[in-house]
Amino acid sequence: MKYVGVALYVFWLLLTMFKFESMPKDRNLSYRDVFFGNIVWYHNLRTLLFAAAVVITVIYAPLKIIYLLILISCIILGIVCLRNFFNLVGNPWIDLGFLMGAVICGILSGLFIFKM
Repeated sequence: MKYVGVALYVFWLLLTMFKFESMPKDRNLSYRDVFFGNIVWYHNLRTLLFAAAVVITVIYAPLKIIYLLILISCIILGIVCLRNFFNLVGNPWIDLGFLMGAVICGILSGLFIFKM
């Protein structure tokens, strides 16, 4: 069951990256719309997929796999935010804030992975 949760999370991550690529490349980019959509959460398939993946992963997967998923997500989010910052997409302060959050979260989860 842990592999189902990990697979659903990776699928959600891929869908989110495709959503990043399909959004307009201007200053009106909203990370909330990219991650969770602009409709009610229980009508959005990506949000329901994310919720199911997180619940299944937290219940069945070992802690090291959870931290590894967090590390991979932080790396991808950091790369996307850095690219958006240099390409002038979205608010630059929000890009830098997400980048710093991704770096801090990635470092902490990396430390937990390598210490376990």
